[in-house]
Amino acid sequence: MSILVSRDVGCHGATIFAAREGIELESSLQTDCASLYPEIKALMDANINIVALRDATRGGVSAVLNEWAQSSDVCVEIEEEKDTCARRSKRYL
Repeated sequence: MSILVSRDVGCHGATIFAAREGIELESSLQTDCASLYPEIKALMDANINIVALRDATRGGVSAVLNEWAQSSDVCVEIEEEKDTCARRSKRYL
């Protein structure tokens, strides 16, 4: 199974949180609000079998994976060394 993440995990949530709490950021962090339709259509046009789609904005990727694991009665393990999202997100710390 593969998990496709459309952009840096946490950018939108962190940007919204900072704005809501009045935190001024000195970084290039921006919200990643955008339509995913072009990417999803490209997958469908390539006959990729999409099993599930989920917006991880609220709760994060871990919440999505936990929900999928519980509803499917499986265990999900993340191999951190293969997690490119975590490496990309660290640049904002």
